[in-house]
Amino acid sequence: MTDLGAFGLQLRYDPTVVMAMSTENNPQLPDSFGATDWSQNATGLVGIASSGMTLPSLSGDVVLTNVTLKAVGSAWQTSALNITIGTLYESDGATEIPATDVDGTFTISTGPPAPTIVSYTISNSTINPLESETTSIDVEFSETVNYRIAIEKDSTTIYDWTGTAENPNAKVWDGTYESNSTRVPDGVYTVNVTGTNTTTGLSVIDTSKTITVSTVGELTTITVSPSTAYVKPGGTKQFVATAKDQYGNLMSDVVITWTSSNTTVGDISPGTATTGADGKATTTFTATATLGTTTIKAANGTVNGTASVTVANVRSVKLDYNANNTGYNYIAWSGGDATASTLAGLIKSANETAFGDNEWIAKYNTPSGTWVFYFGNGTGTNFALAQYDSVCVRVKAEVTFQMPI
Repeated sequence: MTDLGAFGLQLRYDPTVVMAMSTENNPQLPDSFGATDWSQNATGLVGIASSGMTLPSLSGDVVLTNVTLKAVGSAWQTSALNITIGTLYESDGATEIPATDVDGTFTISTGPPAPTIVSYTISNSTINPLESETTSIDVEFSETVNYRIAIEKDSTTIYDWTGTAENPNAKVWDGTYESNSTRVPDGVYTVNVTGTNTTTGLSVIDTSKTITVSTVGELTTITVSPSTAYVKPGGTKQFVATAKDQYGNLMSDVVITWTSSNTTVGDISPGTATTGADGKATTTFTATATLGTTTIKAANGTVNGTASVTVANVRSVKLDYNANNTGYNYIAWSGGDATASTLAGLIKSANETAFGDNEWIAKYNTPSGTWVFYFGNGTGTNFALAQYDSVCVRVKAEVTFQMPI
């Protein structure tokens, strides 16, 4: 600057961190100018001014005063240290000198700062060692440190990794003891991350994260079989619920609550059943004389599975014919004791041309390990059909027929 003649400024700070203790005049200024205002020092404000006194014309880099500061807070606390310019005039006392306020900081330091953790992630907070699940611990420090990454339980070290690095390779834990590779008990384990400066010995420690080891499955799905059923009035049908956990394992001792959404067409019994070692629980649906539909639900809490039931004397069965299946259809016979010719007659009555002389109905003969055929022209074996027997039907045109229940 040039021709400085008068000034006034304020120094602001956090008095819980730092305090202004004294000022020392610039030798270029009169000894008697002493215009430091200490009245608000305790609240973090000191005023310094020329107090109306005419200064000798000063130019260049001018030191107005030296301020002595005292740290009163704790190590590594930081305070703003800001200078606000109120008055800055040339020696004529009227011409203002342009100036910009200065914002700074004051940090209490006892030496080099301790290292810090820049990033820290654990890929899986819960693992099941029985399912070969693992978790990855990835830590990055602010500087090169002697690190220790440990899995602990009640202050006992289960597994640990040590080394010197700023960004160590991710550490993978599979839920076992480091000493013998056996599986640890189910529970919550603390991850202790420590990084120590290789010169100062200052450290950063983080024990905020945990890993849960759990080998107990959680009920995730209930499926009901069959998913669709036709039952004649007064008839019965058994349904099976299968319970599985999140890993697809069968779950025993799961209490299943069975319900029918439309009890006018039929109800179930028992209303509750517990899954066995095979993960299955059963109930029986009994139809009334009323025709209609209902939904069978197997539930445990919010997890459930359903099946659709139609109570009717007949059901519609569609046989397809297209380039993909070339007329082959697998269906289940639901008309009770009958023969292949009975089924053939029902198909022909719906569409005579769909089941010609060379079309057939086939059933697998389990004892002999062979298929037996009944042809549209009446040749072949007119084999017996029982309730829910599975057969393969070949047609030469699409047809929908009514099958008795």
